[in-house]
Amino acid sequence: QSVTVTNGGTATLVISSVGFAGGNASEFVVLSSTCVGAGILPGNSCTIQVGFAPTGSAARVSNLQLISNSGTGTNLVRVSGSGVGPFISLSANALDFGTNIVGAVSPVQSVVVSNRGNGLLIINNLILGGLNPGDFSIISSNCVGAGILPGKSCHIDLTFQTSQALPRSATLTVVGNELNAPIVINLTGAGKQFVCPTITVGPATLPNAYSKVNYNQNLTGSGSGGLYTYNLSQGQLPDGITLSAAGVLTGLPRMIGTNTFTITATDANGCSGSRAYTLAVTCPTLTILPSSVAQATMGTAYNQSLSVRLPDGTAVSSTLRFDNLTSINISDAVTQNIGGVYYYYFNAGSQLTFTSTVAVAGVDAAITNLTVSMYLNYHDNSQSPAGSRTGIGELTVKLIGPDNTTVTLSGGNGGSGNNFGVACAPDSSRTVFSDTTTNAIADPSNASPYTGTFHPDVPLNAFVGKTGSAVNGLWTLEVDVAPSFYRADSGTLFCWGLSIAGPQITYAITPGSSLPPGLTLTVGGLLSGTPTTSGSYTSTVVVTDASGCTGSQPLIFDVAPAAPIIGFVPNPLPTFGDVVVGTTSAVQSVTVTNLGNAPLVITNLVLAGANTNDFRLTPVSPCLSQLLAPGEACQINVRFAPTTVGNRSTTVLVFDNATNSPHSFQVTGTGGHTLSLPAVANATHSSVTASPATVANDGVSTSTITVTLLTVGDVRIPGRAV
Repeated sequence: QSVTVTNGGTATLVISSVGFAGGNASEFVVLSSTCVGAGILPGNSCTIQVGFAPTGSAARVSNLQLISNSGTGTNLVRVSGSGVGPFISLSANALDFGTNIVGAVSPVQSVVVSNRGNGLLIINNLILGGLNPGDFSIISSNCVGAGILPGKSCHIDLTFQTSQALPRSATLTVVGNELNAPIVINLTGAGKQFVCPTITVGPATLPNAYSKVNYNQNLTGSGSGGLYTYNLSQGQLPDGITLSAAGVLTGLPRMIGTNTFTITATDANGCSGSRAYTLAVTCPTLTILPSSVAQATMGTAYNQSLSVRLPDGTAVSSTLRFDNLTSINISDAVTQNIGGVYYYYFNAGSQLTFTSTVAVAGVDAAITNLTVSMYLNYHDNSQSPAGSRTGIGELTVKLIGPDNTTVTLSGGNGGSGNNFGVACAPDSSRTVFSDTTTNAIADPSNASPYTGTFHPDVPLNAFVGKTGSAVNGLWTLEVDVAPSFYRADSGTLFCWGLSIAGPQITYAITPGSSLPPGLTLTVGGLLSGTPTTSGSYTSTVVVTDASGCTGSQPLIFDVAPAAPIIGFVPNPLPTFGDVVVGTTSAVQSVTVTNLGNAPLVITNLVLAGANTNDFRLTPVSPCLSQLLAPGEACQINVRFAPTTVGNRSTTVLVFDNATNSPHSFQVTGTGGHTLSLPAVANATHSSVTASPATVANDGVSTSTITVTLLTVGDVRIPGRAV
């Protein structure tokens, strides 16, 4: 725009300078001027061309200032304008990444670019320049390409990585349509050489491990702070023990011996330290239980099972169990959603082989027997209801050992839902495969869901005798599904497991000690037999595991002499009930049985205690005239002859050769009176009957007499009330 200056005075006007002052002076510019320097005669004019270069979208104001010989010497002309378009505002005009280790990537720093103008901001490029642009990286940004509306923002994320131990710098230029271009962000950083600290791995030594006892030892790193990653850098760990990246040595060592190895700890900067270790796997303490055995009796069968415990309380068993309880889906079909209903279809791309694994560890001895159990549900999805089809025979189930030995458990057997088993627990709910039975799934008498034990299609004895890595490792159960081209089937393998038997530990009696005569100890730890001689015996039992480790335990056997044991039947003993005073009851018998293992001799029978006169023993009891062999019996006969009314009881003492003689039992009864009904008066006019005719009166019980009128007329019954 033009500003015309006119000399309205009477002298020559001299303008020495033209410029802007105050307000937003930097956003206004003098483009040209004919006023400065030349004198302007009275009545003459000159022209100043003024331009506006806004750096923002808000209103801008300043003053065009003329310095002259007129008046006060300074004349001002107010100028104003408003910018239209995008305007960039930065959250930071410079980023300093500080000092970083040479080669290390710095933490991310960000710049937020905001559009403070009133037009759409379009950023076309972000350019790294300056002295060391290669040391700075833009790792992410959402600024380039997308238009940024007024009041909105984007971000630029940068990192610093240098190979030089020197100060480094660069610039980041934002190239766009902003009014306040150019936008330049200064980037600085410095590199320094890193000297790794001394990193120490601890502890200095490792505690010994014990065969078949869980081992757990934490390693530590120190020297640089932060977290460390641990690895085995040299040597070999004991078989069964592993090292985690977090520095934990754990596992179940199996082999006796000593291993030397080196473990290295590395920090986040790549600095590391190492320590050499020697770890000895030694024999554990094998504790034989029970520490004391029950007393035996001469002539009586004896049975006691022994067991072995490791220091951590784990039982040492000849059979080890391994289970996988994680279910997997099995299907020969794909699904398609049609109108909200899922349909199953077989196609050529369907998976037909499914596997599940079990990790076996800690089996030291050769396999002597192996069984497999599983619960697998498989049914037909194309039928209604699902699982209505039977006898399809689509599944083949195989067991694969760590050395790839493969046995087919069931091939082409099966029917509708719940093909193999009905639940994971108990084992009787699963389908079990074992060589110990001849019962085959293919037998027509067997039907789904095949709970119980069955002989596999191929015997499992293919695994018998295997040891080491052929046993300890991953075992696989493979389920192969035959495609059903006109149907689509699916199911679930819920669980499966292995039971591996082998001589993990054996029992024996040490030379020089012996068991009581008549007892034996099996290699499996069963003490059994019938002792033939009484007395006290000390026998030392020694156990040996598959690694050759041993343990021993002295066992003291007290064999009691054979002895009779008396028993009375029935129990509880019968009572005599109500008996009229002055009369004698029928015989009640008590059976005496010799429950022991030596002859029982009864020497005397005596009534003792109160009321002995109310009871009678048979004068000559069969029990007094014979010797009762073990298991034989005799009878003691007792009668009740009450002498008075009321409850009566006494004790029968049996003197014999059994322990704690005399033995006893109690007999009881109730004495009562007889009550008679008098004759009926006026019998010629009437008659009555009474039932019962007599009752026992014991002073306690209540009896009812029924009187029946036989003839119509008056009846009088003289006598006492009843």
